[in-house]
Amino acid sequence: MIKEEVKRMRELTGFKLEWILEKLSIGRATFYRWLKGKETPKIPYVHLLKVLKEEEDIVVKYAKLNPGIGYKKLTYQMVDEDIVYLTPPQVYGILTKYNLLNKWGNVKGKAEKEYKEKPTKINEHWHTDIMYVRIGEIWGFLIAVLDGYSRYIIEWRLLPDISSKSVSLFIQEVLDKNPGVSPKIIHDNGSQFISKEFREVISMANLIDIRTRRNHPETNGYAKYIVM
Repeated sequence: MIKEEVKRMRELTGFKLEWILEKLSIGRATFYRWLKGKETPKIPYVHLLKVLKEEEDIVVKYAKLNPGIGYKKLTYQMVDEDIVYLTPPQVYGILTKYNLLNKWGNVKGKAEKEYKEKPTKINEHWHTDIMYVRIGEIWGFLIAVLDGYSRYIIEWRLLPDISSKSVSLFIQEVLDKNPGVSPKIIHDNGSQFISKEFREVISMANLIDIRTRRNHPETNGYAKYIVM
C-alpha cells in the first residue's frame, strides 16, 4: 500500500521521489527493497488484556451452571478451579454483555422457575437445609433431606459442624442409601452447598442442582419447615 501511495503522491504533486520519501521518513534503500519484493503482511494487534472468545464462552457457560453468585466470587472461584484466569472487571463485562447479572451484581438463576414446577413423583425433588439447634447443653447442626412429593424425611443427621466436607459426606450417604435415583436437589446458597466438595458429589451422582433465590427462604419452604 505504501508503494501505491508514493506513486499517487508523485502523480498528484509532481514532486521528486526523494522529497516524498523524506517527508514520509522512508529510506531510499528501504523503498527500493519494497519495490523488488513483497511487503511484510501486517499482523493484527491483540491487546494482552483482551478477553478471548473461548474465555468468554467458558465464563458464560460456568455462570449459567452457578447462578446466585456475585461476579467477584465467580471470578476467584474459576481461578481456584483452574477454569479460566480473568479479572473481576473482565468477568463483569462478559456477564453484563450476556445479561446474566441482576442489579446486585449476582448471576441470574432459574431457581424460582424450577421450584414452581411441582414434583409429580417421589425422588424427583429433594429439599435440604441446615439449622443450628441446642440439645441440653450441647449445640449441634441439624441437616435433613426431604422428598418434595411425599414430604417424607428421607434422612436427617445431627452434625458437630457444618463444614463443606461434613455436609457433602452426609449427602453422599443419603445417595448411597437410595441407589438409582437422580433428583433435583434444592437448597439455599450457604457456603457448604456451593463448595467444590458439594458440587463434586452432585456432579458424580448426575443430580440437577437448584439454588433458591437469595434473601427468599420461602423458596425452600419444605426444608425450612422440617428443621424449625
